[in-house]
Amino acid sequence: MNNYFELIKIFCTVANTENFKKAAIQLGKSPQSITRAIQELEDQKGEILFYRSTRGHKITREGEELLKQAQPLINKINELVKNSANEAIEDVSGHIRLTMPTTFGRHIIIPLIAKFQIDYPEIKISCMLTDEHSNVITNQVDIGIRIGFLNDNRFVSRKVMNIGFHVVGAPSLVNRVGQPQQIEDLNHFPIIAFENLSSNQYWFWGFEYDQTFMPNLPLFSTNDLDAYCQALTDGIGFGHIPEFLALPMIKQGTVVEVMQNIKSSPWGLYLYRPQLGPTPKRIKLLYNYLIENLLKKQ
Repeated sequence: MNNYFELIKIFCTVANTENFKKAAIQLGKSPQSITRAIQELEDQKGEILFYRSTRGHKITREGEELLKQAQPLINKINELVKNSANEAIEDVSGHIRLTMPTTFGRHIIIPLIAKFQIDYPEIKISCMLTDEHSNVITNQVDIGIRIGFLNDNRFVSRKVMNIGFHVVGAPSLVNRVGQPQQIEDLNHFPIIAFENLSSNQYWFWGFEYDQTFMPNLPLFSTNDLDAYCQALTDGIGFGHIPEFLALPMIKQGTVVEVMQNIKSSPWGLYLYRPQLGPTPKRIKLLYNYLIENLLKKQ
């Protein structure tokens, strides 16, 4: 089928240029290959398409009928190819706006985006790092990354990974005050809390079997995870931090894990985008790229 289409394309070019040599130049082929192609097409159809003579060639009645049928199809295919090429160029260029949690974005997402932009340098990306829940539609955000499920039918969302948590404290803190063994022990130790400014509430600590701890009277609180981690390493109190921060700190020895006999409940990480009509290719590319690479970290 592909070979037949190529023969038809060559035939139409010869018919329109009225010259085998001109057709060869236009198609970037040798005159001999053009001659062979026309002969092959004539053999397949069992018809003479051009009269040949020493003075040139002339299209036959059968050739004119074939040209009448084939040329509109060739024109349509050429138009589709051109439009597809233009669409591809347009779709992989442009601007994408993302929103994501501050520390997760800084440690995990930004390095992934750096690699993405090596492959797609024409795509410009703006990242809004915030631990508040951004209004994706109002802020014209194309892709959102959120820890916790987004219950809103205006968005397409997908869970891509679980983020584990660990209770940790500085070695100096453990030497000074000991360490908690059970969840209820946390009420008797200095605690660092993460504060949600929009709700003026502290994030609860979740554990297996739906157990929770709410740090209502923390010794120190902040709305920034980097500041939270600094307070941990300085020995201010015990904290509950995501695995992507906890494991490197434990490995470096700046904190130690406590309450290892009690598992923390993981939080789901979701990618979401507005459900507003067709999604441009550039957004699909980044959305799928992030999903693929975050799944690898699971």
